[in-house]
Amino acid sequence: MKKTVIILCLLFLCGCSYTEPDAVFTVSAVGFSVESGETVAYVQFINASEKNSLVSPTFTVKGSGEDEKQAIDEVRAKLSKKPSFSHCRIIAVSNRLNLSDLGAVLGLCSDLGVPLRAPVVCCNNINELFNNELLSSGQEIEGLIRQNAEYFGYGGHTALFEIQTALLVNEGKFGLPILKTDRDSVFVEGLYYFTNGLASIGGNQNDKVSG
Repeated sequence: MKKTVIILCLLFLCGCSYTEPDAVFTVSAVGFSVESGETVAYVQFINASEKNSLVSPTFTVKGSGEDEKQAIDEVRAKLSKKPSFSHCRIIAVSNRLNLSDLGAVLGLCSDLGVPLRAPVVCCNNINELFNNELLSSGQEIEGLIRQNAEYFGYGGHTALFEIQTALLVNEGKFGLPILKTDRDSVFVEGLYYFTNGLASIGGNQNDKVSG
């Protein structure tokens, strides 16, 4: 009996870390850009009403601030529930970010709980990417990145933890797959090097995710 009482007391004192699914907004993708001198965050969430065919499966909330943390804080302020980043499938960064910005953004993503294997991609128009319906299928974008890995020479090593390591070890001498979007497709255009600019590799028009 005493053991039972002690266990119950410990549970009450320690609390419980379990969170009901309905108590959070699940993040499916996150993006960062620089617009008009401010850092802008785009956070895409899975819509709780996605089973309804008339409702979009995702919705995006935009926030801005002096740095990436302020931008995310503004996103949080617009939500009625806490965001959960543990299922984030894509981290998209603008080619307007410098190496220091990139390191800070990826550090924040780690702190937010974004999976360390989430792929990091570059895009010259983050706003356009987050308004493309194909981004709602993170798995398809991941597949697109893997399919083009050998062709563009990045070997598929685009995970969050790999890029963070490259920033420390290789001093930024690495390339990220750069996504290009249009109305009904997303494709890998080439590699973007933060030190040398966009590599002169054209997009393979046959390797697209199309709607």
